[in-house]
Amino acid sequence: MNKSEPIARELVLVGGGHSHIIVLRMLGMHPIPGLQITLVSPNTRTAYSGMLPGMIAGDYSEDEIHIDLVPLCRFAGARYVEANVESIDPILQLVRPEGRPSFSYDVLSIDIGSSPSLNVRGALENVIPVKPINEFLAQWDTFLDRVSSEDISSIGFVGAGAGGVELCLAAHNRINQMSFTNAKSIAFHLFSDGHSLLPKYSINTQRCFEKVFRARDIEIHSGFRV
Repeated sequence: MNKSEPIARELVLVGGGHSHIIVLRMLGMHPIPGLQITLVSPNTRTAYSGMLPGMIAGDYSEDEIHIDLVPLCRFAGARYVEANVESIDPILQLVRPEGRPSFSYDVLSIDIGSSPSLNVRGALENVIPVKPINEFLAQWDTFLDRVSSEDISSIGFVGAGAGGVELCLAAHNRINQMSFTNAKSIAFHLFSDGHSLLPKYSINTQRCFEKVFRARDIEIHSGFRV
């Protein structure tokens, strides 16, 4: 926003998700006079999830898959608040960040992504959730260290949609490139509550990926709800 313009409207963006990245980019390219923009996010960087499997496979570095929110906000003329949101008051139209003063909004958008429930027996001890991605990345290197120390003999992936299939193949590729004794003896499993891989895709696509899984000796467990 041009500093000489009076503030007519307050737009608050909670979360640094993909939609808000696009909103900030478009507002930087096409500013709206009188609009003050605030982005609230606990992280100064956000990972682009479409590049995550490539990073897992070893094609990208962690830095390459991240977008830095601070220069993006500067480009959009937005203020950046590094904090979690403690509460939102829709009556008074207030956002309350943790450890910071509240601020008002005229328009509020929430794009904080999803977090899977770990309310499944054994999940807390054995599962690395893929989301939030920043938390997943913090555990990924530790997991690879366990693989290198030959502490892992079997790896499972829950979900046979595009994300689960892609991550399974990416991890299989990465681990089979690692140089330690039993890299190729680690068993890979994909669990699906449906009866096929990639249920939203065509039959030809499903058959193509089933062939890839057979060629890599990755076992598919269909009709298996975890």
